[in-house]
Amino acid sequence: MEEFTYKSHANPETKLGLPEIRNYIDQIDKTLAYLLAERFELSNLAGRVKNEMNQPIKDLERENEVINNVTAQIEKFEVKEAIAKVYQAVHEQSRYLQTINDKKSETKLLDENSNYFPRVLIIGLGLIGGSIANQIKKYIPTTEIVACDKANIINSAIKNDLIFEGSTEPESLVKNSTLIILSSSPENNIELLQQIAPYLKRGQLVVDVSSTKSSICQLVDAIDLQGAEFIGGHPFWGSEKSGWQNSYELDINGKIFCLVASNKSSELNLRRLTKWLIQLNLNVHVTDSKSHDLMVAYSSHLIQLLSLVLGARLAKLENEKALEFDPKLCGPSFKSIVRLMKSPANMWQEIIQQNSKNIILALDNITNDLQILKKDIESGSNEVLFDNFKLAKQIANYFE
Repeated sequence: MEEFTYKSHANPETKLGLPEIRNYIDQIDKTLAYLLAERFELSNLAGRVKNEMNQPIKDLERENEVINNVTAQIEKFEVKEAIAKVYQAVHEQSRYLQTINDKKSETKLLDENSNYFPRVLIIGLGLIGGSIANQIKKYIPTTEIVACDKANIINSAIKNDLIFEGSTEPESLVKNSTLIILSSSPENNIELLQQIAPYLKRGQLVVDVSSTKSSICQLVDAIDLQGAEFIGGHPFWGSEKSGWQNSYELDINGKIFCLVASNKSSELNLRRLTKWLIQLNLNVHVTDSKSHDLMVAYSSHLIQLLSLVLGARLAKLENEKALEFDPKLCGPSFKSIVRLMKSPANMWQEIIQQNSKNIILALDNITNDLQILKKDIESGSNEVLFDNFKLAKQIANYFE
């Protein structure tokens, strides 16, 4: 059996075969395990002291100091690098143990791991983009927020300390950003993804905020993202107003941010993004693009169109002098949909175009149901009317 010369501090030169080498490693491992266990116990004690002093668990300056101390006497560069990586893992596990031994473990674990995305690029600094930026500044203030939009919008946002820096072109900002949020209109988000794709790289994550998902997910399948990942997003909040200035009026705490995994997203990044959004005090719901688009066709897009048609019908009756519209006679149900009548037409034209198949299906179904209800009312039987009330309660029960 071939033997190798081994030099150590205890024995300057010893000839060892493979069994002897493994035996030597086993002895060292036992000692290391004992010392690591003792180190973790001391680390836990330090964590309790930090908690009493209201200090953060992670102390990057101290961790770097430790690594410098343990590698100072190591001459070989590759060995020094290997030891540094081992101690980075030791520090990570120490922080984890400090966290789970804290009464506020879940919150602190999120705090320590929240900055998966230290530099966030928001392309399209409107109402949604602005509300996300506000939420980041409030809950993860260490994040560097950058944005892309028109020059006057960028200058105003920087002046108001909403973003760190900005540009009118996204390419220069994409390179160093860990998370890129496409926060423009549905059609613009598709164009933006195509525009930035050549500048993406492995390790980056792209998310959009469009209220339809199939179109952009199909695009993701067709283009090269250079190793970057994409997860579809849909924030379930908004307003008839626009612009980041109006985002300050939005209270999005506890609102739902829907995530749709793509064929170019990993389970790891889906979990990371979920944790990050939870730390922004948002609720996360994960689904697929097909289910998402069909559901929102009925629960959102159809409601928008029905409110639009109702508002237009009342306006026509008023213009024809067939009705004198009196807002004092409008009940709370009508008032709740008035804001939808003020929604921007251009944006909705794009949404309808991207989800037209599902919306047409919903319109066909509701038109048929209304015709049946009309005949039921004309006949005076009210059988269909009461059936509808019974069935509708089945859905209403989900919101109790």
